[in-house]
Amino acid sequence: MTATDTIYNLNGLAATYTPSGGSGSAVTVLFREGGDLEKDGANRRHRARIKVRQSEVADRPTYRSTFLIGSDTWTIVDDGVRELKASPYHDAEWLCECSKGERVPL
Repeated sequence: MTATDTIYNLNGLAATYTPSGGSGSAVTVLFREGGDLEKDGANRRHRARIKVRQSEVADRPTYRSTFLIGSDTWTIVDDGVRELKASPYHDAEWLCECSKGERVPL
């Protein structure tokens, strides 16, 4: 078991990854919400960083691909994916910048 496996086993969340135009698959992610991205009247967009192992998502995630975590759908923003390369102690991962919108009652 690698250090990455231990981190995902302790802190990972079940999610469904759906590539843009593709079918969904079950993955485990590390999730960190980053607060409000923007507000526009009754609309608000939140942002988050989502990490997923490349062993679960082999092809680089693309703009408009989504992660469903619980009842929230997070969409990858334009140019929002970085590759985190493997090391002797760490598996390769994708770091995805995502956002979700919601309507706020007035």
